Amino acid sequence: MRATLWRSAPFALVAAVLGFGPSMPATSASGSNDGTGFLVISVSSTFDLPDVSRHCHSSDDGGCHDNRCGCKKRKRNDKKKCTCELPEGSALVIVPIGTFVAGYDVRNTFFESFGETTSDALADVIADLGGVEGLDGNQATIFGGVDTTGPNSIHLLTPDPGAVPAEVQEAVFFATPALFALDPADPQYPDTTIELAEFIWRNQAPADVTPLVPQATLQQILDHLFLSGNTLECTVCEVEGTLFPHDPDTDDPLITYTLTFDEDGTVTAEGCTLVDVNMRPREGDDDDPIDIAGDGRVIVAILSSVGERPDEEGESETVVFFDPSDVDPDSVTVGAHKDHDATGQDWAGASPLESFLDDQNGDGVDDLILHFAAEDLADPDLGGMTTDTTLVEVHGETADGGCIQGTDAVTVARD
Repeated sequence: MRATLWRSAPFALVAAVLGFGPSMPATSASGSNDGTGFLVISVSSTFDLPDVSRHCHSSDDGGCHDNRCGCKKRKRNDKKKCTCELPEGSALVIVPIGTFVAGYDVRNTFFESFGETTSDALADVIADLGGVEGLDGNQATIFGGVDTTGPNSIHLLTPDPGAVPAEVQEAVFFATPALFALDPADPQYPDTTIELAEFIWRNQAPADVTPLVPQATLQQILDHLFLSGNTLECTVCEVEGTLFPHDPDTDDPLITYTLTFDEDGTVTAEGCTLVDVNMRPREGDDDDPIDIAGDGRVIVAILSSVGERPDEEGESETVVFFDPSDVDPDSVTVGAHKDHDATGQDWAGASPLESFLDDQNGDGVDDLILHFAAEDLADPDLGGMTTDTTLVEVHGETADGGCIQGTDAVTVARD
C-alpha cells in the first residue's frame, strides 16, 4: 500500500535512512544496532536544493578547493583565499519520533514509536501558520539509522523507492547519534536544509570508527537525503504513508506510518510493519465475494514470512522474518480501508471471535488464523464494510508491543 495522504511535489524532503557502522553507541535505549527516527518538516514557502559547487569562491574568482563544495585549487601552491559560502537553505523543524529496531534482515526491522513528542519549534510554526491546518502543503521527510544483524547490513527506508548510494546511507547513520544527542536549543542544531546536510557531512565518520565506504560529499547528502517530493495534506491533521527498503531485489514497502499533529506542537507517530494477510471467505477460494449480510463467519489469515540464509558451514537454512505466533490475537482488528483524508470514517475495526495457528501458506511456519463475525464486519461502528468496499485493513500488535498492518483486496457480496 502506497501513501494515501502524501502527494508528490518537486524538490520535497523525502528519505528515511536505515544504516549502520561497527562499534557505534546506541541512539536510543533499545540497543546498539538501533537508531532514532526523525521527522523533518520544511516550513519555507519555497524549497531549494542548490548546486553547492557554485558557492565555492577564491580571492581572484578562480577555482579553489573546499571539501564541502567539491571544487579545487588550480595549483598546490596557490595562496589565494578559498571559501565555500553556502546558501541559506529552506527552514526546517526536526522532531525525533521513534526508534528503528534492527532485525536479522530489513524485512524484520521495525519501528518503535516515542509516542507523543512535543517540539517548541513546531509549536511556534503552527502558531505562525494559524493552526495545524496550516501545515497542509508543507514538505516533509523521515530519516534515521539502523543496521540489520544479518549479512546484508545497511538499508535505507524512504517514502520513495529509489536507490541511495551506500556512502550516503552510512553518512546518515553515523550522524544520527550526534543529532539525537544535540539539544534543539543548541546554536549548532540544524534548522535549514543546508545546515542539516552539512551536519550529517561533518559527523559522517567519527574519529574512532573507520568508514566502511568512501565518505559522502555534501552534494550527495543534499541530493539523496531530500530525495523526491512529498507534501503534507493535513486537512484532518493525520498523515500516513509507507516506507520502502532500498533493496535492489524488491520494490515492496516495509513499514507504514501515521503522524498526528496538535496545536501545541506535539507529534504522535505510529509505525507498523507491513505483513501479508489473506481474507478467506472459504478455504482455498479467495475470489468468492464475502457475505457480510448474514450471521456467518469470515476467516482472515495473517501470514508468515521466511527466507534462506547460509549457516556457519555455508549450507542454506531457513530464517523467519515474520512469525505470526508473535501477534497477540486479541489485539487484531479488521475493517474497511480508511481514507484518512475523508470525514465520517471513525469505525474501530472488528475483533476476532476465535483464533488458532496453522500453516496456510506452506512455508513450514504457522500462520495466525482468525474468525470474525460477518455482522461485526458490516457494523458501521466496527468493521465499516459495505458492498463498495474493495480493500480491507488488518491491524494488530505483537507480544512486545510492536505494530503490524496488512491489506487485502476483497469483493463484498451484494444483497
